[in-house]
Amino acid sequence: MGQILSAFGKIKRFEKIFLFGTLLTIILKFLFRFTVTTEIVMSSFILGILYFPLGFLYIGKPSINRTYIVSIIFGFFYAIGVATLVYGATGIEGFEFPLYLTFFFLSSIVIFLLFKVKLYDKDYIYSQFIRVGFVVFGNLIILIFSS
Repeated sequence: MGQILSAFGKIKRFEKIFLFGTLLTIILKFLFRFTVTTEIVMSSFILGILYFPLGFLYIGKPSINRTYIVSIIFGFFYAIGVATLVYGATGIEGFEFPLYLTFFFLSSIVIFLLFKVKLYDKDYIYSQFIRVGFVVFGNLIILIFSS
């Protein structure tokens, strides 16, 4: 548990703000039936920009002697997951199909990280698991409570 909290400390503050903002607005919209669609779209849009074009800056390198290629690819997959959050939160029909694609991408990230446990920093791997958990948890809330 201490390693997960340490990895959460490695996530930059700006990203934490939009992670919590997006998750809070999703919970308010789908569990308490508030109308906060604009806030979900805006915070998810900023979070998606942090992940894909700026993934090398906010996700970081897997280890000192590695490049940013893995982080950019992960950021692209996280941006797809956040776009799926927006797609489901706005109530567009057919939300399930991009959701399945997102779950496939995120499961491939988890499998990749499980094979690279010995090569990458533990904080890097755990922070990736936190990001994957955020996207999965947010999408599951939308999938379960959107009716």
